[in-house]
This record gives sequence, C-alpha cells and structure tokens, in this order.
Amino acid sequence: MVAVDQQLESGEIVRTIVGPATQVAGIVARDAATDSTSGRVTFTIRQADRMVAVTGPAEAVTALLQRVNGRRRY
Repeated sequence: MVAVDQQLESGEIVRTIVGPATQVAGIVARDAATDSTSGRVTFTIRQADRMVAVTGPAEAVTALLQRVNGRRRY
C-alpha cells in the first residue's frame, strides 16, 4: 500500500492511497464520517483487487479528475 499526502498552497491536504481494495476501502470508510462534515470528497477507482482513492477539497479533486479524464484513452 502507498499513501501520499500533498499540501496545497491553501494549506489543505489531498491524500492519494493505492493498494489492495479491501484495505483501501477500509481506510476510506473509516475516514468518511470526517470527510462528509469537512467538505472533503473521495473519488475511488477499483480494478480487480486494486483500488486508488483520492480524498481532498471538492474543488481540487474535481480539477484533478478533469485533467485525468482529458488524457484517458479507451
């Protein structure tokens, strides 16, 4: 499992977690109560037994997803 916290200029944190789906899902579930009251959102992608979760301020996560979706090829 890999977890990376990035601090934005505003001081807010964007956290990315990659690893086994069961472990990442457990962390996301544990943090969900805090995130819902603080304006933070979580985006997850699961492929087979791996999961990526990105948690942070809604504006930052939305901006990241817009950049990723623009480059994604199917």
